[in-house]
Amino acid sequence: MSDRILEPTSAAPLEFRFRWDKAEHRRFYRTVQREARRGSKVRWLLNVWFGFIALVGLRALWPDSDGVEVGAGLVPLAIVGGWIGLDRWGLSHLGAQSYEREHRQCIPNDQVRVLDDDGISAQCTTSSASVRWAGISKVRETDEFFLFFTTPGCAIQLPKRAVGDLEQLRTWLVGKSQDGELANMRMEPTRR
Repeated sequence: MSDRILEPTSAAPLEFRFRWDKAEHRRFYRTVQREARRGSKVRWLLNVWFGFIALVGLRALWPDSDGVEVGAGLVPLAIVGGWIGLDRWGLSHLGAQSYEREHRQCIPNDQVRVLDDDGISAQCTTSSASVRWAGISKVRETDEFFLFFTTPGCAIQLPKRAVGDLEQLRTWLVGKSQDGELANMRMEPTRR
């Protein structure tokens, strides 16, 4: 018998490569936006407020004996419609344009995600950013992405199209989340 203590073996690093896609980036932005707002009381109150404004605008479209002009209801409806359009499509479009402009040198090359014992790193030809597992608050799997959240509104994405074996990655992540050093990370299942 040996007095040697056996250390647990570390998991082999996983590396994934993909090319950036503008439409996919917009979908990523909207997915993070939805996740950040899930259960938000402020968001709920904002929706109630805009719903009230829309109802006032709709009511003002019908003429009545008060002499209110029919067109008066168009202003609040235009404000609500503009807000919804900006929030739903405009911000994700502007975010993708900004990313494309600021990462022009990286775009034609592979985006690389490396998961290892220390954490996750996002790399391209001009930059590299790493986050230790202690800095990852949650991992969410969606229909299109694995999202590694560092804050409620900020995530590093790994598109599923870059993952060859989804079950291997899921098993690897569950193993990491059950590790004692990763107590604050939770692996959450796909939401449909």
